Amino acid sequence: EGLGASASAVNSRWSPIGFQQRLDQFARQIAGGDLTKCQCAYKSVAAHVGSQHLEELKDRRERAQMAIRLLRWEAQKSEFPSTLKELVSDYERVGSWVDFARYQLVAAGETEGVARSYRALFNKVTARREKENRRFGEILASATAQNLYGAGILLIEDVLKKIVAPLAKRVPGGVLFVVMDGMSLPVWRELSSD
Repeated sequence: EGLGASASAVNSRWSPIGFQQRLDQFARQIAGGDLTKCQCAYKSVAAHVGSQHLEELKDRRERAQMAIRLLRWEAQKSEFPSTLKELVSDYERVGSWVDFARYQLVAAGETEGVARSYRALFNKVTARREKENRRFGEILASATAQNLYGAGILLIEDVLKKIVAPLAKRVPGGVLFVVMDGMSLPVWRELSSD
């Protein structure tokens, strides 16, 4: 900065200032809402070599990656599953990753402009996910009221009888069954990556 070259830092593949400038450009594109421009700006962020190696930039690079994934997901308007089995499968394959990614966006450590763009994206994605959650709740309530869950759905109440007991009969040393009550799939994804 003292040399007056900070405006050119964006061209540096190693400069933390250059990384911030690239991130600022990405944030402006997120605010603009054009996916093509966002992807182009993200390519510049992803091409910054220093953010792959400098510890202080890695988390911020990962948040940018989560943001572009969420932007791409948001752009995909897909049919909402209609059965409980489809909903569970869709959440496991896609929804849990979306939830994991959106909560990464609101972590501390970003400048005001980047944080503001990430928060707006978080709010937009959260609104869509909440609609999906409400629909899931309606379908689950209906299935529970009718006691019709469909094939492929294993209730926690049936795990001992259908999984643990048969396994315990085959394993001489016994089986340790741990229920991690209250752990969401996005939290599990975060913990399992460590």
